[in-house]
Amino acid sequence: MSEGGGSRVIRVTNVAPQATRDQMHTLFSHIGRIDDIRLYPSVRDASVSISSRVSFVKFSECSSAIVGTHLNNTVFIDRALIVAPVRDGLIPEEAEGLSAAHASSSAKFSESKFPPNITNSIQGNLVFTGDTLLDSAGLPGYPPMPAATPTETLEELRRTVCVSYIDPGLPAQQCMEFFAKEAGEVKYFRYCSRAADSLKYALIEFTNQSSVIPALLLNDRVLGENQLKVTHATKPIIKLSAKSNEDAQKEIEEALTRVKEAQSLVAATVDPLMGMLGGNTTTSTTGSSLSVAAAGGLTR
Repeated sequence: MSEGGGSRVIRVTNVAPQATRDQMHTLFSHIGRIDDIRLYPSVRDASVSISSRVSFVKFSECSSAIVGTHLNNTVFIDRALIVAPVRDGLIPEEAEGLSAAHASSSAKFSESKFPPNITNSIQGNLVFTGDTLLDSAGLPGYPPMPAATPTETLEELRRTVCVSYIDPGLPAQQCMEFFAKEAGEVKYFRYCSRAADSLKYALIEFTNQSSVIPALLLNDRVLGENQLKVTHATKPIIKLSAKSNEDAQKEIEEALTRVKEAQSLVAATVDPLMGMLGGNTTTSTTGSSLSVAAAGGLTR
């Protein structure tokens, strides 16, 4: 724990299994100097199936950790990172870190179970999904799927919506942040297209199935220059098993834009406060690190 009482450590979950420690270090080192960084599980064995990793980053300054939390929901290797401060300021060992990450995820959602309001029934060669909350909201029901659809795939589909008529110039990050703010936490996001038309589509898989209803209610909302159309997805997002260093570097560069925006937000919050207290704030112009002489609680 640092002298100011704030933590210098952040926990990053929902990290793609193919992500490397070096990639995570590159992403967060632009925020400020890193004292230590861990990526769990540390094993790199192709025979071992890993669905996601968790990273712990310890900065030299508390202000860097504050900026780091602003990378929450940043898309990195097809996943939206979940960033949170570690209150005790300590990086746990691997077993404890994985346990804490699992507990954090389990507290928010279950990846393999349907909520109580969801029922599935097989009729002929199709599986039909009923949702009492969806019916109460007066929204269209889930489209039937082949009876042979794996339960895990079906559960993912029932947390996924398809968005069409997207403004061609709308950045993926802006679109994802819109749905994350209005509907709920996004787990996977993917822009896509169809050969049959020239429309821009997005598949959005939410962390919680309960986010589907508020997402569908965004139908006909205007984002950018276009009026969106939001429907149930009939295809799941294909999770890529590998990504080139070039693609990963591009995502790091896009994330750095958010870092700079976060630094500006922190500086804008602190500067007026320090002006009243007669103190000084110093923002590095040669790097990305931000040094704050003194500050009260910051809210986003």
